[in-house]
Amino acid sequence: MSKERLHWADGMKAGSILAVVLYHTGIQAEVKSLAYLLCLPAFFYVAGLFADAAMDVRSYFRRRSLRLLIPYIAFGLLSWLAWLVIGRKYGSDAGVSIAWWEPLRGMLIGRSERLIQNGPLWFLCCLFIVEWIYYLIARLPSRWLWPATIGIAIAGVVIGQWMDWHLMWSIDTAMAVLPLYVAGKASRGAVEQLSNKTTVAWLLAAWIAAVIGVDLIGHYNADIKLSEGLYGNPVLFYIGEALVIAFWWLTALGVGRIKKVGTAYAWLGRNTLLILCMHLPLFGAIKGALMIAGVPLSFYSTNEGSLLLWAGSITVCIPLIMLINRYLPFLAGKLQHGCA
Repeated sequence: MSKERLHWADGMKAGSILAVVLYHTGIQAEVKSLAYLLCLPAFFYVAGLFADAAMDVRSYFRRRSLRLLIPYIAFGLLSWLAWLVIGRKYGSDAGVSIAWWEPLRGMLIGRSERLIQNGPLWFLCCLFIVEWIYYLIARLPSRWLWPATIGIAIAGVVIGQWMDWHLMWSIDTAMAVLPLYVAGKASRGAVEQLSNKTTVAWLLAAWIAAVIGVDLIGHYNADIKLSEGLYGNPVLFYIGEALVIAFWWLTALGVGRIKKVGTAYAWLGRNTLLILCMHLPLFGAIKGALMIAGVPLSFYSTNEGSLLLWAGSITVCIPLIMLINRYLPFLAGKLQHGCA
């Protein structure tokens, strides 16, 4: 992989994680809906860029799966302990009759609504399933890869949205978003070449077109909730996902032209897993700290409070990421011998 390609791929993830964190605040409904529309597609696409199904099962499990499973288990348990000691007594779950072991059972099920202690961790389960589905279908003759991918995606939409079956570890969602992952694998060479040939005028024109397209899709197909298997109109859903991926790719290329800003932006992208795992617990920590200073919880239902929570959690994440990467890299899914 060239440095340029890694740079824009990281940039795509950076924009996406900023949208994820914003979505989880109490920002106004219109902004929340837009943030959700923007937050997930690029993650699946970028993961597909680096897919490698040629290795044996053991190597694949180590390189592709442990980087997701170790953070999922570690942050699931840490979040559970924080919920058990603080959140269950003083947070939004105070006074609610939830058994102490319920979040642990939720970790086995792996769906956002069951991960009481840290809902965003569901994404790690979903991506884990996506990568193993791809590993299996990549064994088919190449001419059958896309037919199998499309068939699996249709089955995922039918199971999750039309049959309303919600499978453990978001298997139904993983099936539905598989085309985004496979598209990343299939297009990486062409997209990398195109990334090196873009001009400012072309970037701006394409970015504006992508923004208009995303806005139109968001208007006509707003009822999307991947963690619950809701896709609205499936055709519009996949068109919208492609436009969102294009939007973040173009944004990453544009931001990457501003050297210092682009470097910082790419750094966030390289650490999205930790931001995903930590931002919701940090919300609680920030609220608790400011509550001592006299800031009421109702403040975080306003746009100002939501933006403060958004910026504050990202800021607090930065030194924590540095510490984890230096002393506890396994928490970030970074294994020995360069595996990540």
